[in-house]
Amino acid sequence: MHPHASPAAEKATAPYGSWESPITAAVVSAAGRTVEGLAVSGDGRLVWVETRPEEGGRAVLVKEAAEPSGEAQDVTPQGFAVRSLAQEYGGGAFRHNSPLPLTPDYAGSVVRYADGVFDPHFNRFITIMEDHRDNSSNPVTTVVAVTFSDESIDEPTVLVSGNDFYAFPRVDPTEKRMAWIEWSNPNMSWDKSELWIGYFSEKGKMQKRICIAGGDSKLVESPTEPKWSSKAPMISLEKMTQITKLFAVTGGPTDEARGILDLSVQYWTSRGWAFVDVNYGGSSGYGREYRERLLGQWGIVDVNDCCSCATFLVVSPDQATKIYKAIKDKGLPVALIEYEGEQHGFRKAENIKFTLEQAMVFFARLVGRFKVADDITPIKIENFD
Repeated sequence: MHPHASPAAEKATAPYGSWESPITAAVVSAAGRTVEGLAVSGDGRLVWVETRPEEGGRAVLVKEAAEPSGEAQDVTPQGFAVRSLAQEYGGGAFRHNSPLPLTPDYAGSVVRYADGVFDPHFNRFITIMEDHRDNSSNPVTTVVAVTFSDESIDEPTVLVSGNDFYAFPRVDPTEKRMAWIEWSNPNMSWDKSELWIGYFSEKGKMQKRICIAGGDSKLVESPTEPKWSSKAPMISLEKMTQITKLFAVTGGPTDEARGILDLSVQYWTSRGWAFVDVNYGGSSGYGREYRERLLGQWGIVDVNDCCSCATFLVVSPDQATKIYKAIKDKGLPVALIEYEGEQHGFRKAENIKFTLEQAMVFFARLVGRFKVADDITPIKIENFD
């Protein structure tokens, strides 16, 4: 031993799950910022949407610093957020330009917009509109044009309608045509979709329309993300039978659990818990055939795969509202926490922190029968407290 070395710290023996850890729930929630929607502004600087749990889950448009040594700048002023709830998952929440109100104030998220492009020929913005005003459970989705005006803010003009879903409206360089993707229930866009091209009339309405991909019922095609090129008529990413696109859609199928650094996972493992994240049938990353195991089998294939994993590893099942009631009615210990204002995945720091802490205490009390190292006040557990 080196003459100046300090004695090694004594090792403590404690039950799995009760270990002290520097990765607290507060650390996890504070590190929960996410970045999406990366784009390039007109001056060549990067812009992106940054979700901040410490600000109540507010999504902020951020712009790269003008100088290498500078700091990124918030474009979105306080009191506003940049987020779309279209198709529940959102996405395509911005096109960078000077802030300007374009659509009427509907006093709530009853009309939602996502994605879109500028159409300089008719001085307007073309985007996807999802209208929940008549039926919130079955909204009407269309491709619309929003006209720029300093005098008034009017209702958007519908350009394309009639199908269940639309995405990726793109105007060609000549400003005479527009491409878009559409698909119908019960398909998801990555299962079967169609690529269409339409021609603008002199007044900017959509007239002649042609389906150029995905319309053959004998083929399994899912074209997506069309892009115009000055050298080629149209470029489209084709998702054929043996090719799968990876999606990150928290809270639903077609996601993929990855072996990466994730503090919400290390929160458990650093305390001595084993953590399993199941890529059940229907997950992406394993080809179209594996993903389509879930078609028409939601709640069957995924649940069976998770239950098989739980049986093998002796892991408690997930909790949801229906499962909560069923467990409670059987007289078994159960707890349910519902958060107002949260959708797919938790965005607010306080909710992320509270959920991690209460899940830890729940397992410690019922499974390990030990006191956790953290100072946490537990919630009531039905059929236990």
